[in-house]
Amino acid sequence: MSDTNELTERERSVLEQLATRLTYSGIARELGLSINTVKSHVTHIFTKLDVTSRDEAIDTARATGLLPARTHEEMSFEALVMHSSDLITIVDADRRLAWANPAYVELLGEPPDAHLGRPAWEIVHPDDRDRLANIFAEVSTQPGASVTFECRLVHADGTWRRVEVKQVNRLHDPAVRGFVGTSRAIVHR
Repeated sequence: MSDTNELTERERSVLEQLATRLTYSGIARELGLSINTVKSHVTHIFTKLDVTSRDEAIDTARATGLLPARTHEEMSFEALVMHSSDLITIVDADRRLAWANPAYVELLGEPPDAHLGRPAWEIVHPDDRDRLANIFAEVSTQPGASVTFECRLVHADGTWRRVEVKQVNRLHDPAVRGFVGTSRAIVHR
């Protein structure tokens, strides 16, 4: 990165938020910007770092000292989460899928990228949506509250997967700002 390609102060702020895995709308909300402004900053960041993806930007920023290197504890935690057979998700305050681990592919047959930033209810069976809306509304009022429920999620092939979900309200936690869900398929009773 040459001097003419140095990141502005605002671009550095956006880069720091990219590393948190917030969606672009979450970053916009966090920084008090429009989503289009965030997208513009991300485009400039990618150009200046000579990368084409969010993960590349984060890796390059860590390698060049623009972001701090990950600690051993962070890497160990990431290894556990990324290799879990349980689907782990973060759904933001607007009920949009903000993040999912690779188990999404195993359970639902496609990478989560197509659903990130979209309403989480889109993958929930229509008959389960009202019940889940009530559960989210109740858990939303209590920081740290958790609830376990069953629902059906759509697989990429159009069939439904019955899952058990443990949902924890971490909206108040600045590192999460969402509901953390751990889901596993219910194979048989």
